[in-house]
Amino acid sequence: FLVNLSGYLDRQILSLLIEPVKKSLFLSDSMIGILQGLAFVITYSLFGLLAGRLVDRSNRRNLLVVCIGIWSLATACSGLAQSGGELFVARMFVGLGEAALMPAAVSLISDSVPESRRSFALGTFLTGTHLGIGMSLMIVGALLPPLTAMSSVLATQGHVVEPWRMVMMLMLVPGFVCCCLLLVIREPERRVARH
Repeated sequence: FLVNLSGYLDRQILSLLIEPVKKSLFLSDSMIGILQGLAFVITYSLFGLLAGRLVDRSNRRNLLVVCIGIWSLATACSGLAQSGGELFVARMFVGLGEAALMPAAVSLISDSVPESRRSFALGTFLTGTHLGIGMSLMIVGALLPPLTAMSSVLATQGHVVEPWRMVMMLMLVPGFVCCCLLLVIREPERRVARH
């Protein structure tokens, strides 16, 4: 649930910061559309096929930890982007990392939870999708005012850091928490399909 929520925070964050990103990087509406859609979808779609194969053949927990690290670092790197091209590459890596989320999580849940409770477990996991979307709105709304004030203070000291960049960089925190939590669980034994 928390990993899914974290993934959707990182996925949605750019859409909530469109105006400051456009102004800062001098981007057109078309480029913003490409950054929100194509940049993410290219790697999410292509790596999704490979991710499914990796989930079938490797330690799913470790794969998920690596992928959370990739998407969290990529979101933080989005905050460092100095051009639309750099932001495009960062968003591609968000898609690459998130491509393994669904296959790894469903496989882990299937092998960790008794069949009688599996539907509830999957439902709980999927609830993270909608809460992640909704919470991203609340988190950005809550973070922007204090980060704007902090940005103003830093500017008086000669350090220019735009608030939208700080929000992106703070997205490392949920990813780090999820990685730590996943590392305390063990990889479940794979169930053998009954024919």
